[in-house]
Amino acid sequence: VAKAEVRYAVRQPAWFLVPKLQVQMRNYQFDSPLPNGQTQRSLTVPTASVDAGLLLERNTSYWGRSYVQTLEPRAFYTYTPFREQNSLPNYDSGLNDFNFTSIYNANTFNGEDRIADNNLLTLGVQSRLIKPQDGAEVLRLSYAQRLRYKDRTVVLPGGAPDNARFSDMLFGVQSNLSKKWSSDAVVQYNPKTNNSERSSIGLRYHPSDYRTLSLAYRYQRSQSEMVDVGWQWPLNNPGG
Repeated sequence: VAKAEVRYAVRQPAWFLVPKLQVQMRNYQFDSPLPNGQTQRSLTVPTASVDAGLLLERNTSYWGRSYVQTLEPRAFYTYTPFREQNSLPNYDSGLNDFNFTSIYNANTFNGEDRIADNNLLTLGVQSRLIKPQDGAEVLRLSYAQRLRYKDRTVVLPGGAPDNARFSDMLFGVQSNLSKKWSSDAVVQYNPKTNNSERSSIGLRYHPSDYRTLSLAYRYQRSQSEMVDVGWQWPLNNPGG
């Protein structure tokens, strides 16, 4: 496996623009031939992407307190042409989790055995409330969704092509209610079925160093529903 990448990042106080060109190369040597008789296979897959966004700020007040409020729209476009890979074995590739990080990735898969033929645009926006005194973030609201211009035909073994023009919507809320309390929630909403496909909500209590209590509820439609409880609490008193 070999990878080469060229990017040019332009970052200003109120905006950024990051065009990138990546080339990934793979070479396979098989002890046993593939069904088509090949014992060697090489692939070269180029990917072009552009990541751009704005950072707008204003002074405002809520609940009798002063804040800096941001509005941060973001657009990410990526294009990877089709290269036949479905006949190749899969040693370590899997589907990326669908979240606010992976939705801005060029490749739908992780690992080295599948590179998705993507032609899609991701649009997102987030807004934050920040304390001007110390820069602490009090509240963050986030949204993102993908628009696919062409079917993705590269799949994992047993998988099906992705022909959905619009992905599920992602909604997120993160808040630091005080120095001791914080919470977050994420919902993956399917506009076709008007259902939440996956959701999670968490609450965290951190009264002092080395002391943390957390509670989280996670739901994935037709697959799982669970409650996580975690804690860190020393038996002695670290640092006296």
